[in-house]
This record gives sequence, structure tokens and C-alpha cells, in this order.
Amino acid sequence: SNCSGLIWHLDDLANFTFLKDFHTEGTPVDGNINCLRVLKDTLESISIGETLVRTHLIEGNLMDLADFPYLKELFMFTLDLVRGDIRDIGEHDFPMLEELEISCCRAIIGDQHFSFQRISDVPDFMNDIHRLLKRDIMNDRCQWTLSEDQSPDWYEPEVSCEDEGIPGPPLDIGLVQVGPRLGWSWGSHEYVGDDSPFDSCEINWLDPEPDKDSSDYETYIQELQTIQGGNNFFNSLNQISQINFYREYFQPPTEEEYKQLCREYITSTNND
Repeated sequence: SNCSGLIWHLDDLANFTFLKDFHTEGTPVDGNINCLRVLKDTLESISIGETLVRTHLIEGNLMDLADFPYLKELFMFTLDLVRGDIRDIGEHDFPMLEELEISCCRAIIGDQHFSFQRISDVPDFMNDIHRLLKRDIMNDRCQWTLSEDQSPDWYEPEVSCEDEGIPGPPLDIGLVQVGPRLGWSWGSHEYVGDDSPFDSCEINWLDPEPDKDSSDYETYIQELQTIQGGNNFFNSLNQISQINFYREYFQPPTEEEYKQLCREYITSTNND
């Protein structure tokens, strides 16, 4: 049911006990998302929020929806008062969910545009959501980065480096799947045209290497050799990626290390 043209308070849902789809695009809505629990046993798709008047008044907690047995799609946009943490999503939560998109929900830790405050926070976070990432219900939407405004680890690219075509500091995070093996890496993407590569650091693996006797092992080795050879590969956002400039770095270099890499690259290029 698309509610366009109406003003909804979520308490009104008690009158729609057989509703399967609840989509509020273009509709002012307020209330607490736990009001959706009256439809727990029927809802299959929820899309709630937008950048329209009053939608920011929706409040509640993401995990209020975690035990909906038939929910397949959950899309939440610009809901600043909805709290949550994707690390709380356990193995048995959202049991039928196939697609999860949480965009610009500033009170939800791990929403698709989440910004980290410290480089050191990221490895534990990624390990904590490993099981969720294996479900692959949100991997192609995650655009995580280091906070430009709040992180003391963030730094500007060198102007001279930009002139030389050197990638910016690798302060974005990309998910990588090689064969069946899942991992993540820091990197830099300038978003200049579709062919602009994600200049990646080395991959931090979440999964162990597949067994040599498994059917996936040969594919895994072939893809891994391509990556280690400096050739292009694709991350989970379908961005062209490569490990070249930041080879041997598993986390971003410090600002001074980055400047030194730039100086060495420029010197090497001029010598050639």
C-alpha cells in the first residue's frame, strides 16, 4: 500500500491488520516505528522516511522490527530520531530479510553512510558485523568512511599529489569478496567518472582461506592472483579497485607517511 497524499500517524496502522507492504514515499508521517508491530505477522516490505516535512519526527529503535517473521525488504531514509546499531542484529534477527537499506539515519550506527571517528575503531566493527555481512543483504550499499568533521585521524590530500594524479588518502572503506572469501579494505575513490578506480590498501580478511580441496579454491586463487598482481578488481559497490599505490598498507598511512609516499612517487616519475 502506497500512502502518497495522506498524513499518517503510525498509530493508525492498527486499522490495517492484513497489510503486507507499507511504503511512505512522499507522505508526511510521524510516530514510533514500534507501532508497526501490530502488522508483525503480515508485513513483507517496509519503506519509510524521506527528506520531506515531518518525516524526521518518526522515532523508535531499529531492533523493534527484528522479529518480523515475513519481512523481506526494509528501507529507512533520513530518520534522525530512530536509534540503533547494526552490530545488534543477531543470527536469528530479521529471519527472512533479503534487502536492508538504512540511509542517512544519523542515530543508527552502521547506516550506509556511517562515518567512523577513529581508524582504530574499524577492525573491531567489521569483525562484529561479519555474520551480517555474510548474509549479503546490505553489502552493495555500504559507503563507510572516516569522519572529515570529527576524526583526528582525517587529513587533506596533498595539492601537489593531485596534480600528479596520485590518489587521495585512503580514508574510505570498501567491502571485497574474492571467491567465497569476504574481506574489507581502506581506499580512496575520487568519484571522477565511472572508470575512476578505488585505490585500495591491502585486504583485511574476515573469512579464512577456502580449503584447497573445495570447489571454490581454484576460482579464489585466480582472483587473488589478479588482485596481488596490481590488476583491477571490483569491490561490493561494483567500483573498479586496485592495490598499487598503497601496497603493504593494511590501514591508512599517517599523514606524514602519505606525504612521503607522494614525494617518492613524484621523484620516481621524474627520474623515469
